[in-house]
Amino acid sequence: MPGRRSDARERADHARDVAQRVRALYAMLTTQLPLHERALIGRDAILDYLHTTLLLRRPNGGPVTWRMVLRWRRDHGFPLIRGAWRPRYLTPPLTTSHALTAWTLAQFDTDHVLLFRVGQGTCVSPAEGTRPARTILQRPPSAPGCGKGRWKRPLAGMLIAEIGTASPAA
Repeated sequence: MPGRRSDARERADHARDVAQRVRALYAMLTTQLPLHERALIGRDAILDYLHTTLLLRRPNGGPVTWRMVLRWRRDHGFPLIRGAWRPRYLTPPLTTSHALTAWTLAQFDTDHVLLFRVGQGTCVSPAEGTRPARTILQRPPSAPGCGKGRWKRPLAGMLIAEIGTASPAA
């Protein structure tokens, strides 16, 4: 039926055009912001840029690992020149900040099950405001009978009349 959206069709169209999108975004970044491009040399620099600047996380929320980056390079066109091991020296991997940004922006969505999830930044502007979390000491006490992870039977209090005293009705 015309006019109906199809997720599978949209994903297939996007997969067909993703390389062209990366090239166009990279060209735009290098022409508009040439002074902000920097080379990222070595695993630590690349992972740090992905984690702190682009806020990319694993689909489960953990940090991106080097093994994931190598899989992205192999399967999804991640822009990376691999390093090499030689008997006398080691060459580090290399990429640029604009290449990583263009590749990230060309993906289908920010919560791709096989690739990454974009995390939330920890820096919040004062204008937005968030309620500060209360510490455990400031929280009100829980109701009796509620424990951590399991239910505890509340203590029952009984008033036992002393033997030999007159009843209140008498």
